[in-house]
Amino acid sequence: MRYFCLFLCSLVLSACDVGSRPDVPASNYQDEFLLLSHQSVSRPGYENEFRINALLRTRIDTDHNQDDDALWLRTTLPWMSIDTSMGRLDTRDLSDTNQRQQETLRMMSAGTLSRIKNGEIVEIRPGEPELHDRLMAKLDPKLKTLTGNNTPVAVPGLPADPQPGDHWSEDTAFIGLPEAEARFQVLDRDGDRVLLKADFEGDSVTGAGRLVARLPSGMPVIALLAITVEVPGSDAVIHQRLALVSQRHYQRKLDLQGINPLRVRFNRDMIKRQLDTPSYTGYANPLHDRAALDRFADALTESLFYTVQENRLPLEGDTTLGLQTEQIDPLFRSARSGQIDGLMVNRLAERNYLLGLPLASPRNEELLTVPAGANLHQLGQIDVTADLHIHVPGEPVVLAKDDAFPPGIQVARWQPRRVDLHFDGTSSARVEPLGADGEPLAFSALTYPTGIDQEHPDQDRWFTDQLTLHGLMETATYQTRDADVAALRLIPLSIESRPVTFHIRPLPDSGDLHPPGVRHNPRRLPKPPEQPETLLRQLEVTGQNDNKVIIGGPPALRLCHLSVKSGAEDLESPPRFQWDWGARPDHERYFTGAFVLSNDDGFNHRFHDRTLTIEARCPSRVETVSVTPEKPGCVRFQGDNGIVIPDHCGQLPDAGLEARDQTGLPLAPVGQDGDVRHFWGSGIQEVAFMRGHDPVTRTLTVTLPE
Repeated sequence: MRYFCLFLCSLVLSACDVGSRPDVPASNYQDEFLLLSHQSVSRPGYENEFRINALLRTRIDTDHNQDDDALWLRTTLPWMSIDTSMGRLDTRDLSDTNQRQQETLRMMSAGTLSRIKNGEIVEIRPGEPELHDRLMAKLDPKLKTLTGNNTPVAVPGLPADPQPGDHWSEDTAFIGLPEAEARFQVLDRDGDRVLLKADFEGDSVTGAGRLVARLPSGMPVIALLAITVEVPGSDAVIHQRLALVSQRHYQRKLDLQGINPLRVRFNRDMIKRQLDTPSYTGYANPLHDRAALDRFADALTESLFYTVQENRLPLEGDTTLGLQTEQIDPLFRSARSGQIDGLMVNRLAERNYLLGLPLASPRNEELLTVPAGANLHQLGQIDVTADLHIHVPGEPVVLAKDDAFPPGIQVARWQPRRVDLHFDGTSSARVEPLGADGEPLAFSALTYPTGIDQEHPDQDRWFTDQLTLHGLMETATYQTRDADVAALRLIPLSIESRPVTFHIRPLPDSGDLHPPGVRHNPRRLPKPPEQPETLLRQLEVTGQNDNKVIIGGPPALRLCHLSVKSGAEDLESPPRFQWDWGARPDHERYFTGAFVLSNDDGFNHRFHDRTLTIEARCPSRVETVSVTPEKPGCVRFQGDNGIVIPDHCGQLPDAGLEARDQTGLPLAPVGQDGDVRHFWGSGIQEVAFMRGHDPVTRTLTVTLPE
């Protein structure tokens, strides 16, 4: 791969010069593009695949614009990654101390310059001509033919006022393609956005695509292309699926699934399995109103943290909070740091956002992309701007099969126990199947890219044709278990935009009692049992054969207190019971939580050759106590993130507590300083804990082998 990165850097840069149109403000051409490509290269006896992700930036070049009255635009390549059977290469890994790699980085940074005068491109040249010529001289002549022409991304020949049905042809090189006849047709238009169909045919290229372009510049918002290119002077053929997405102007959550054929097959098989074995669990969360969603949004902007891993900044988010944000889609725009220049966002990260951008995001889908050689230590806070698309519920309507559905929603299938709806991106809704009596039915709901669940004779055509004027088509399938679907209750969700800034900080050290930002606790108070006096009868002891003592039971077992009364007097560290969420009684398939006996330091869980007498003390009556800073009761609120619960409050210690912020979710505990318990976040609004009355006891005897 010695010169392979060099070749692809040149190819990507040559494919993405802006092009121009008369009387268009220069600001229309400034943009950041995400380029995704899957290429298969074949010739007799050889086959290989390449997956390319890249970020391109187009800016007005102020240095050159001082020379004359022309406008100079510079297109640079801040980042690119390549995955092949030969290995992986990421430009973040290139070293500025290695001469060859340093020269490649310089070429990426210099990019290409486009000179525009009177609305027309009059010159395109490398940003550093001598460096470019020297590096290109090292390439195979056959490869140089693919990088020799700088090609525009703006749609050539686009009419000033395009209307659906308009069509035209241009002999042009477009988005990196060799010279070919490009036939364009206007499919749809909404204001300054126009949906185009494109077909390409030339001596060495054939293909098709769809793209959404902005008026009047003709710059793409998103383009999907499927192309076959014959390499001149060679028997090699390149087949490529390509997506070019404006990170500034694409107005949908970015979740492209059709580029990599292998991933398409994997997702198709997974979706088919889910459709064949529905879960009938309905929706995980109720719908929230705008006020609640704004509170979640405020917390979201403070909930992300990064770690430094060599030349990367993977993020860790707040999963508890993320699970509540199904109605919020963040569209990330830009990143800013006072310590390093060239920091960019990668909007592929949006597909992972629901769970708070977990640390395990794929390498190419991390939100923050840093330039090669950047010093990432002592980086401090990073500010990321975003538009939050907040889905606000409206008044529900009940619709039968033959009723008129809202614009943007179409009934694709209505069978007795299955309904498929198509969404074109202009509408959003929550849908619930109803039976003949008008009551909700047990159902499953699954949303997926339209057509991905089917085998298509022309997969390339499916990949491009899923694009609409407002994004990618989606299908939602609703299946019922017990009765036929008589109607659907549809709650329309209007999309309201809110600009925000995410404050992303270094992940604080463990033990910090006043960490910045916010993190929520997935553990909630147990639901009070209807008959707490029966808890004692439901205790189960397991683990003895493994020299452990695990005591499980119903979830409300946490309301009890367990202690060793005899049989451990000779042990240096007295054993005690602790509630362990990861514990699993022997007969349980899932981790349900249980009391586990360990020594006082919590490390040793095994005990040998002894008989223990254990007392279980459970309340026969339980109440949930809720206090606020205005009405603190027996609780003391300490500072902005601390509370004190004295013994006389009667808290059941193993049941836990919830220190809730403005979202209504419990904050994560971070530690204790004396009798002050601290939590991750400021502004505790409410504290809830459980208090027991009239305890009853039961004595258990457990014998452990040698």
